[in-house]
Amino acid sequence: MQRLAVVVTLLLLWTVSLCGESRMDTVSMPTMSALNNRPVVFYLPDGYDDNVTTSKGDTVRYPILYLLHGINGDEYSWSRNGDIRHLMDSLIANRVIRKCVVVMPNTNAGKYIWGKKYKDLKDNRDMKTKSLMRNLFGYVKNRKGNFIDYFGEIEALTYSRYRVSDAPTDRIVAGLSNGSYQAALLSNMHPGRYAWVGLLSPVIFRSQVPERGENWCATDELPEGTHFFISVGEGDIFRFYGVKYSKLLREAHIPYVLQSVKGGHDWKAWRKDFATFMKYAFPYDNNMGITHD
Repeated sequence: MQRLAVVVTLLLLWTVSLCGESRMDTVSMPTMSALNNRPVVFYLPDGYDDNVTTSKGDTVRYPILYLLHGINGDEYSWSRNGDIRHLMDSLIANRVIRKCVVVMPNTNAGKYIWGKKYKDLKDNRDMKTKSLMRNLFGYVKNRKGNFIDYFGEIEALTYSRYRVSDAPTDRIVAGLSNGSYQAALLSNMHPGRYAWVGLLSPVIFRSQVPERGENWCATDELPEGTHFFISVGEGDIFRFYGVKYSKLLREAHIPYVLQSVKGGHDWKAWRKDFATFMKYAFPYDNNMGITHD
């Protein structure tokens, strides 16, 4: 009898843990803008799969973060190196940030060549070198055209599959290294679409500074306009770009936060930078009016 009680207790604990867990989805996305299908990874917070409504009876739609990788990364970079699931779970559980959906696409402009599992490639230096060179050349093509169209397909996929909010205050984009370039590009091409743009160890140029004045892209739905968050490591080899970009934003009267942190151009710094960015972009809000049926 005692053994049965122990078994039942363990089963209950296991069931509770399953019901309260976040999860990761990987979706293969057909695309007309890139050279072939691309995987997109989604982080869905604890409670997403529950029957959740607002106090008014409306279906809860979650804020959304588009999170971009670096020049030789892929859709798994933030999971593999950034431990994004546990990081998000911790920030949410400790009421530091709001629950949100995180979208992690593969944004390489060239042919998708990371289709094999990472374990099959991590010791293959020749394959990784070819991957880096192809992606480097691919970004030249990227800058000339198809990235915006491709990202539009990513957004369409996201809104068709998941309960995400379309309010500008609930939509942010961030990237590390060259992903910062892409994040800035998106904010420039779609003024007022993102409340915050996170640039972690950015490698971006003067041409990426929005040509706007004070309260850039202010609208009725986004009255304070888009804000930029820039984080640069004290030992980052690309530190100059982030500092210079912040000065250009200041000259253009565009609101921003500049953070200088210990560390270099590496994941140790990026994980900390990301957590700080999220505190600014999606601070915890206890007034969502969520009820569980």
